[in-house]
Amino acid sequence: MHDKFLSICFQLASQGETLAYPNPLVGCVITYQDKIIAQGFHREYGKPHAEPNAINSFLESQANSGIKLEDCNIYINLEPCSHHGKTPPCADLITKHGFKKLIYSSTDPNPLVAGKGAEAICLSGIEALGPESLDALTQIESTYLNRVFFHRLNYPFWLSCKIARDENLSMISPPSQGSPWFTNEESRRRAHRLRSTHQLIITSISTVLADNPSYNIRFSPEALGLADIKDPDILILKNRNNFFSEDYSQLKLFQIESSRRILEKKNNQDYQDFIELLATLTQDGYTKTLIEAGPRLSLEFLRSGLVNELIIYQKLSKEDFELLKHLDNFLELAYNPSSEQVPALFKKFISDEMSLAFFAKSEKFYLSIQFCYSETDVPDLEIRLTALT
Repeated sequence: MHDKFLSICFQLASQGETLAYPNPLVGCVITYQDKIIAQGFHREYGKPHAEPNAINSFLESQANSGIKLEDCNIYINLEPCSHHGKTPPCADLITKHGFKKLIYSSTDPNPLVAGKGAEAICLSGIEALGPESLDALTQIESTYLNRVFFHRLNYPFWLSCKIARDENLSMISPPSQGSPWFTNEESRRRAHRLRSTHQLIITSISTVLADNPSYNIRFSPEALGLADIKDPDILILKNRNNFFSEDYSQLKLFQIESSRRILEKKNNQDYQDFIELLATLTQDGYTKTLIEAGPRLSLEFLRSGLVNELIIYQKLSKEDFELLKHLDNFLELAYNPSSEQVPALFKKFISDEMSLAFFAKSEKFYLSIQFCYSETDVPDLEIRLTALT
């Protein structure tokens, strides 16, 4: 039962992914006699956390129900904070209302918390159950949900790279192909969600001129499973002068009404330039960035060892899908590329030049495999590889 309610916390938490950053993704559920009576999530950095949002929801919706919080359990996917930041400590709030039991699925490794929140709540007389009391899968999903937050406690930036490929593992569309996309509607919806949950997109001038992309969000918040959406800023890497001229005024990038910024920088697309670029971006407040470019720039970034997560949207043949469909929702937190944890057929999708360049970054990875079902007969494959750091 605990795992069921924490799974709902994960779903709630993910709705805040656009604006909660750099804070963790947190969802909260309050139950009475094993029924949900209130819930909340952390929506925006600097605003109330998941716990006060859920408690306020209870106070508003259950005012005349006769239910007392002392008789309720509170579920949270991350240990409640115990320090004063932009908001008061959530541990104090939970203690104040005297819940029957606290159940949380991840300990907060932030040195300001790191067990202190749960300890304070236990000392108040509230029973607290942590990750060790839960199913292994729940612990895995909880850790994976906040992989960016956990990484950023020790490193200055998070860098993702997204690519889309046809059945032949090519990112380049043949001239005879009618559609500009390899992938289906569901893959594109997920790609738009990716955009909204990053602060900045890095691309190249060659991609902008060849593809004329919009790089905006063209789905509603509801369709993306987000409380808010936001067009990320755009950084165009180039090796020529005068990009911002009337010659390019008709490109979609410049015609769309948006609050986003469009930046440009010269870059030689080598390791030292990438290091300097990311240092500058970090100083400017861009610490969660998405590379959405062509094969050359994507590959050079992957070779640099600076990319934390590679996301692949892969078009599948019917035969491949039939052989791989049992892997749907596969999640492994310590995937070793040289192991036999996945079928040989799947490995062909992560044995290309880009994947192998990424694998050089670490010995173990998070590996997530999901199918992107759409109206087409054969779903696409979403592969997420995240380096363990």
